[in-house]
Amino acid sequence: MQLSARQKLSLIFSGYVFSFIALLGTIFFLLLHTLLIYQTQKDVARAATDALSNHIALEKGSIVITEEKTGNPLSSEVIESNMSFLFLDPNLEVIRGYGLLELYNENDKESVEVIAHMARDTQVSLKPLTKIISWRGQNLSVYVAPLKNSGKSYGAVVSAKSLA
Repeated sequence: MQLSARQKLSLIFSGYVFSFIALLGTIFFLLLHTLLIYQTQKDVARAATDALSNHIALEKGSIVITEEKTGNPLSSEVIESNMSFLFLDPNLEVIRGYGLLELYNENDKESVEVIAHMARDTQVSLKPLTKIISWRGQNLSVYVAPLKNSGKSYGAVVSAKSLA
């Protein structure tokens, strides 16, 4: 079967339109994905800062988890914001965990090692780190910040939120 010039032109034009729409869809998806990751990382960093300022106190060189001035415990904020927290002492031993990071088992060993490595790095550099890790089949945006006072580190706070 022989196609007329008009039919050939219509097929070529349809191919270009399809390619253009697919390209726009891909660009839109990548832009939306990038914005989602950026916003989640901002939320995780802000939540860690809020937890540090409202729920953490240093007493005699040790970390104490307190209630907010309004009386809200951190556990209620974790539920409302869908965040997870892990508080570590200077030896990187767990003081307390909230949310997904509270419960971990042998299957999470690789992810826990990544978090521990990030916490060690923040202890040395005294600067926060952000990374996306896999945790139980989903991606988490993880923010690790040192608990420091007068240039000395007293542990680390790990905050995480699912990207799903």
